[in-house]
Amino acid sequence: MEEAIRHYRIVVENNPNFVEARINLAKAYEKAGFYDQAMAEYEALKKMTTVDKGVIYYCMAGVRSQQKRFNECERYLDFALQYRFNVFVYLKLDERFKAFRESPVYTKFMENQEVKRRH
Repeated sequence: MEEAIRHYRIVVENNPNFVEARINLAKAYEKAGFYDQAMAEYEALKKMTTVDKGVIYYCMAGVRSQQKRFNECERYLDFALQYRFNVFVYLKLDERFKAFRESPVYTKFMENQEVKRRH
């Protein structure tokens, strides 16, 4: 991961608007456990108009889940849903959300979504 991060950082430094490189850098940071750096890259991506914000918010939720910051995770999932990203297709199988799925915040999140769907 360290080598990948180094290469992606060089690319991003030379071309800050290269979306794919930034996405790969954020994912590499996340896999390496550098969550603050991953969030910084996702924040930068979120500000780029060409990026699907729903996907970015979902990725940000994944980082917060791994950090066991479940309330923030839930908030980012709500944002992803607002941008029409169907989090439910991925949420139950995505390993990044394992701890979140086992938390009371997840139960509350799912209950709230069920209530919203009924209305």
